[in-house]
Amino acid sequence: MVANSDERQWGWMDEDLNTFPEYVVEVEWEETFPAFGGHTNLLDATPTYMTSSNQVPIMTNSESILQFDPNAYSKSAAALTVLRETVMGRERSTSHSSNMPSAGSSNAPRRRIFSARWRTCLQRMPALNDMYNDNDPYTASNEDKNGCPSYIKKLEDWEQDALVRGLEEAPFIYFVDFSNLGGLVPPLPLVISYADGSSRELMLAAEIWRLNANNITRVMMETKAVSSISLDDRHQTADADFSNNQFPQRITRSRLALYKSDKKRRDLMADMLVELKGGPKDGESADDDKAVPLAPSNAP
Repeated sequence: MVANSDERQWGWMDEDLNTFPEYVVEVEWEETFPAFGGHTNLLDATPTYMTSSNQVPIMTNSESILQFDPNAYSKSAAALTVLRETVMGRERSTSHSSNMPSAGSSNAPRRRIFSARWRTCLQRMPALNDMYNDNDPYTASNEDKNGCPSYIKKLEDWEQDALVRGLEEAPFIYFVDFSNLGGLVPPLPLVISYADGSSRELMLAAEIWRLNANNITRVMMETKAVSSISLDDRHQTADADFSNNQFPQRITRSRLALYKSDKKRRDLMADMLVELKGGPKDGESADDDKAVPLAPSNAP
């Protein structure tokens, strides 16, 4: 605990300043430690709070804080993480003294919080691995297996048929998340592309938003591996932003220079009738040497 901090007055001075070193130790121990709501990286968990409503400044009395947990426990810890790992860098934010004990020599390499930059305790000492490292959250435990018969009995006939079919066909199962950023509830025309080069179209009716008009998850059972999914390729929904309609994300070409060069509406027909400067004169062929080339020449 931090000594002499007034937690009742400023919660972050107690909680956040303890959350930060706790986070350092957790990820130091294990590469994929689920430190914050299943997220290993605190900076992946924080944006959910930072983009939410009903926020108050961190310098708010503890009795008046809204969303106490992220405000008092993780907001400053996230800021300190960015400061230490991104803005300053570990080398500048951490000082080493030859009088301080350390694992190994005083010249031991400085470690980073994120696993891509350093080796965790488990990577250095594989003997520390346990069952949690060898299994993911969806591993069927003995308790799950014992409860399976009673769970199946509760399923309706069509649900049992779907389960049997799924087990027999061993399909690829995907959970696709959609977010409604504009407020309306449009249908979702999808193009699903497969790893073998084929594709198919799928129209999800607008009723898919009936239970939640903001975020939905569609479970898709496919007979082959999916390589990408795109939304509204034919521009059928009056979408205002097509940059977030593909997964994985695609890089699209920009026409910003052309668009910004002429604010008024172009009259293409009138523009084409304007005489081309340096172009062919009466009686001359467009292939003459004096003609202005409209495309790069392939000549050396």
